[in-house]
Amino acid sequence: MINISNSNSNRPGPLRNSSSAEFNTKEAVALFYGRKKTEKLNAIIGLNIFATKIKDINNAAHNDDPYADYFLLNIDSALKGAARHLSEWQNTFTKLSNDSLITINQGSSVNPITLEVSFSSTYANIAFSLLKQSDNLMLTIYALKHIGLINRVVCNQEINKVNKLMRKTFLSADGYKYFSINRKDVKQKTARYIQAHVAMKFTENLPQEIMDKSLRAEHAPNIILDPNEVFRKKPKPVTKKPVAKETSNDQ
Repeated sequence: MINISNSNSNRPGPLRNSSSAEFNTKEAVALFYGRKKTEKLNAIIGLNIFATKIKDINNAAHNDDPYADYFLLNIDSALKGAARHLSEWQNTFTKLSNDSLITINQGSSVNPITLEVSFSSTYANIAFSLLKQSDNLMLTIYALKHIGLINRVVCNQEINKVNKLMRKTFLSADGYKYFSINRKDVKQKTARYIQAHVAMKFTENLPQEIMDKSLRAEHAPNIILDPNEVFRKKPKPVTKKPVAKETSNDQ
């Protein structure tokens, strides 16, 4: 006998997971939270806002919005580019450290901050991993300054480079606007599609490979099928009855 504890459903609910990381630099924590716009300072998009935007774009792509697929491709490219730059910079500073005659302890904060997230999007989780990578890189830079392998000016320049790279990466999700459109709207050039196209400041049509779904981001979600197409009964093919040929009585 099968005992189902939840009488409302015979299926498990959606999966949930979380991840956490310890951060040591104030810059990395600031990149996580971002900054609200004030009279004197511009707003800075943080990882938490980036993750919220990614969630909306991901859901739209799941519902067959080709503009969401376009943005996911840009986000995918931005994250991969950031990962490449962070690794290259880390290798450069690690080599500088290894070339010295003393063993350098990268160090850590006396009061590190542990941040825990439960992002639903793969790309938001990748960004969280990159933020931790940037935190480690900045620790290395500060350690090199502390022992005199780089000076204060170079240190500040390199820290700013890391900050700028991460902010630019988070901005890759900016500009998308939800209009509840799908590929059918685009093909039929509906009023809602035109409104979305203008609002997102597109001056050209989407590439054909995005429209025909042959080009999608590596971690793009599955596209749900149109319920109308799934459940609509296809009309039976019309077969014409053969017309009897008249026979001639002429002799």
